[in-house]
Amino acid sequence: MKVEKRSGKAKNTRKLNTRCSICGIDMDCPKPKNGMLTCDRCMELLEKGYSPEELKMTPEDISKHIPRCKKVAHGLLALTFEEDWKQVQEIGMEKINYEALAKEFYNRGAVSILLLMISQGMPPEFLDQMNEVLREAKKMRVKRGSDE
Repeated sequence: MKVEKRSGKAKNTRKLNTRCSICGIDMDCPKPKNGMLTCDRCMELLEKGYSPEELKMTPEDISKHIPRCKKVAHGLLALTFEEDWKQVQEIGMEKINYEALAKEFYNRGAVSILLLMISQGMPPEFLDQMNEVLREAKKMRVKRGSDE
């Protein structure tokens, strides 16, 4: 029995959950672009003329930037921390809630990192996904604590 060919092409709306072959980010890919599985950000950079080799960064490549990052971080510290620390000293060290102070500085750092990631192409929707993961992790931690 011969199968009849139908006119028109069936649309394949099924997406492939994979990693970008350049930066490694998880993504849903409807089909490979230019023979490569690339995220939108990497594809945009490729179209601007960057080569895949320029976009890939190994841990060794990243570690080369640590000294420069430390230098810039020190500059940021000098610019922002000193003013905050003066306020702490004006209040008086004996009246400081060290836990609250540590949480505030940690929070400022985390916000800065997330804003940097967004500015470098991370989709803002990732924050919603991250929130969901954090909620699940908190539930697991609470459950693990109650099992002990």
